[in-house]
Amino acid sequence: MPRRVKLTIHRKMIIGFAVVICIMIAGHLYLLYEFQALSNEAQTTLNMEVKALDIAKRMRAILGDEEEHTRKYLITRDPVYYDLFQDASRKFQQLLGSLIRTEAERGNTLHQVADRHQRLSRTLPEPGKTATGAADAPDTIEDGARNEQVESIDRLLTSLIRLNQMSIDSSMATFMESTRRAKLVAAALTLLTILAASAAAWMIARTITRPIATLVWATRRIGQGRFDPIRVRSHDETALLAESINDMSAQLKKINEAKADLMHQIVHELRNPLQIIFFARNLLAEQEVGRINAKQGEMLDLIGWNAEKLMSFTDQFLDLAKVEAGMMEYRRAPVNLVGIVARAVEDARALAARKDISIKLSSEPAPRTFADGVKLSQVFGNLLSNAIKYTEQGGSVAVAIFCFDRKIYVAVKDSGIGIAAEELPNLFTKFYQAANASKTHAKGTGLGLALVKAFVEGHGGALYVTSTIGVGSTFTVELPVAEADQVAAVNCEQTV
Repeated sequence: MPRRVKLTIHRKMIIGFAVVICIMIAGHLYLLYEFQALSNEAQTTLNMEVKALDIAKRMRAILGDEEEHTRKYLITRDPVYYDLFQDASRKFQQLLGSLIRTEAERGNTLHQVADRHQRLSRTLPEPGKTATGAADAPDTIEDGARNEQVESIDRLLTSLIRLNQMSIDSSMATFMESTRRAKLVAAALTLLTILAASAAAWMIARTITRPIATLVWATRRIGQGRFDPIRVRSHDETALLAESINDMSAQLKKINEAKADLMHQIVHELRNPLQIIFFARNLLAEQEVGRINAKQGEMLDLIGWNAEKLMSFTDQFLDLAKVEAGMMEYRRAPVNLVGIVARAVEDARALAARKDISIKLSSEPAPRTFADGVKLSQVFGNLLSNAIKYTEQGGSVAVAIFCFDRKIYVAVKDSGIGIAAEELPNLFTKFYQAANASKTHAKGTGLGLALVKAFVEGHGGALYVTSTIGVGSTFTVELPVAEADQVAAVNCEQTV
C-alpha cells in the first residue's frame, strides 16, 4: 500500500513563500508604524512650539499697538484711542490665555506677563475722568511707570520667544537624532528580516533538495551495481519516489543475481566440454594413441588455440557479469605497479615478435597502489594485446609509468590504425568494435576494453583514451596512490 503524502512539495513551496512574505510584511509594517509614530510626535511638538512662538510675536506687536494708542490717548484724550487700546488689550489677554493653556512649563513667566499687563491696563484713566493733584506731574510719573511696565512685559515676551526658539531648535535636534536612530533600527530590522527570510527559504529549500540529492547519489550507486536501500527523511513525493527506486533496485538486484547465476551455469557447462577437448587434443598431440603427421599436428594446434580463445572469452564474459551484478570481488593489497606492468610487457613480447613490433617500457620509481594485482595484470595484458593486435607489421608500442598530483598513470601508446573521434565514447561498450578494426584482420570479442574499464573503475581509478586515425592510440590508466605511500606521492613528478 503506497504511503500517504503528508506534505507535498507544492504545499511546502507555498508555505515557504507565505512565511517569507509574512516576515517581510511584518518587518515593513513595524518600520512604517515606528516612522509614523515619530512623524506624529515631531509634528505635534513642532506645531505647539511654532504656534507658541507665533503667538508670542503677535503679543509683542499688540503690546506695541497698546503703547501707541495709550500715548495718543494721553495726549489727545480722544475716546477712540481709548477704545483701540481696550480692543488691543483684550486681544493680548486672549492670546495670553491660549498660551497659558498650552505652555504649562512656562506658566510662571506667562503669569508674570498677565499680572503686569493687568496693572498696566488699570493705570490708563477712562475718558471723562482726571487724576487728582497737579495737572502735569501725575501724567509724567504715570508715563514713566507705564514705560517701565511695557519694557518689563516686552522683556518677558522676548524671553518667551527666545525660549520657544530654543525649544524648537532642541526639538529639531531631537527629531534628527531620533530619525538617525530610526534609520539604524530600520537598517538593522531590514537586515534581520532578510536574514530570517533567507534562513526560512534555505530551510524549506533544504527539505526539498536534500532528499533529492540523496536520491541522485543512490541512483548513481545503483548504476555502479550497488543496490543498498535508500533512506530519506521526507514526507512528500520524494519519499514515494525513494520507495519506487528501492523497489526498482530490489528487482534489479534479483535480475542481476539471476543473470550472474545464469552466466556461472553457462560457463560451467562450457568449461566441461572445453576441458575434454583440451584433454583429447593433448593426447593426440603427444601421440599416445598413435602417430600423427605434420598436417594433423597443425590441425591440433588450431583446435587448441581456438579452445583457449573460447575459454578466455567465457572467463571475460563471466567477469563482466559479476561486475554488472555488483558481485566482483577485489583482493586488494599494496602492490608495486611497476613490477606488474613489467611482467605484462614481457608476456606481450612473444606476441609482438610475430609482427616484428617493438615494445619499450619507460618508468621511474613510483609509489605503490592499493589494488588487486591479478586484476591489474589482466588490465595491462588486455591493453597490450589490443595495442599489438591493431598495430601493423613493424610498428611500435611504448609503455610509460609516471605519477602526478598523487596519482599513478600507466600510458600504453601504439602506432596502430587509430580510432575515429566519434567512436571513442562507445569504445568501452560490450561487443563494440571500431569500424576500421577489420583492416588488421584481427579477431576480437569486444569484451576486453569493457572489462579493462570495469576493473580500473573498480579500483577507484579512471581510463582515458586519445586517438588519431592512421597515427595510433594512447590508453592511459589512472590509479590512486596507496595511503601508506602518500608522502612519497607528494614528491612524485611526471617523468615522461
